[in-house]
Amino acid sequence: MQQEKPIAATRSDEIPSVLVVDDEPLVRSVLQLGLQRHGFAVVTAENGREAIELFRELREQDDGKRPQVLLDVQMPEFDGPTVLAVLQSFDPKVRAYFMTGNSAPYTTDALLSLGAHRVFAKPLNLADVAAALQQRSQADTFDERLADRLQSAAL
Repeated sequence: MQQEKPIAATRSDEIPSVLVVDDEPLVRSVLQLGLQRHGFAVVTAENGREAIELFRELREQDDGKRPQVLLDVQMPEFDGPTVLAVLQSFDPKVRAYFMTGNSAPYTTDALLSLGAHRVFAKPLNLADVAAALQQRSQADTFDERLADRLQSAAL
């Protein structure tokens, strides 16, 4: 039996990773299963503190490649915007998305201005989330390949 390649694989030997951060276990589980079916390697965190630790570990394990981060806006301890600010402090190019059922006191424009690529409203449309993550993964892969070619041409 031939194994199928993941839908979102950007290279034959690479599966894009996503860190899902939400304090609700059901949301984490649904996103993990759904995004895995769309070809992503998914790691989950139940709070901001855990997300920061996992993001650092994932970058170290994957030669500095950054996972995309899907952050709930409202969480105990550190809210999503606070977590994003910490991640940006050691990785200014972090690829982050917010998800929220109630973004107060933040507006969508305010969340986007913090550096998020998109804000998803809960209940989430999994196909929309997966499509946005896939699009960003493909753009990142194109940028990496272009940089490699330019570097090779310069040598």
